[in-house]
Amino acid sequence: MPQQRRHFKQSHEERLAEEAERLHEQAQLLPLGAVRDRTIANMDWALEQACRVFPHGGDHERRRYVAEKLKLSASNGIITLDGLTASANAAVDELSKTEKDLLGDKATSVGGLFGQAG
Repeated sequence: MPQQRRHFKQSHEERLAEEAERLHEQAQLLPLGAVRDRTIANMDWALEQACRVFPHGGDHERRRYVAEKLKLSASNGIITLDGLTASANAAVDELSKTEKDLLGDKATSVGGLFGQAG
């Protein structure tokens, strides 16, 4: 059974990486150089706050997914701190729902996904 779980984790991480790559391609509509410093600071803060629900701030794949969602939001004109925070939280919710669907009843919240009280 542990080998199955490891295989599941790898394929799930691969799916996250593929989705992040797709989002990265969409976010290229607006070169990051065209984004103001304040917007980048807002994106950074929103990423850090949203990923606090994950142990140790989240692994690379989860953080990349949320970051790509933030870049896509900025390219669509969402540049305020509130707007970017909402986008980051929505991305975390999407991740949590996807992982909960994949894991079934074992996870009832983001914390439950990682063996923490939810």
